[in-house]
Amino acid sequence: MIGIDPGPYTLRQLVWMAEGLDQQQWRHTSSLCAILANVNRPSKRRAYKPDDFNPYSGKARSQPGAIEVTPETVGQFREAFIGPKQGH
Repeated sequence: MIGIDPGPYTLRQLVWMAEGLDQQQWRHTSSLCAILANVNRPSKRRAYKPDDFNPYSGKARSQPGAIEVTPETVGQFREAFIGPKQGH
């Protein structure tokens, strides 16, 4: 998972390394998400920050107006980024 020989490490050390790698990858991913969201947001809306998308920041779920993506809320998520569906 983290690309090293686990032999000389304890399970605790391996877990720490795996968690650190996961957090680093989420920092990268959340930065890209913030860039994409800001490019596509309405100008009157506040700018997104990487912490808005990073589950490790603790802020991603506590933002007012945040939408947790579930099968039931996918439509709301879509509207937040590209607007309501247009009539055919």
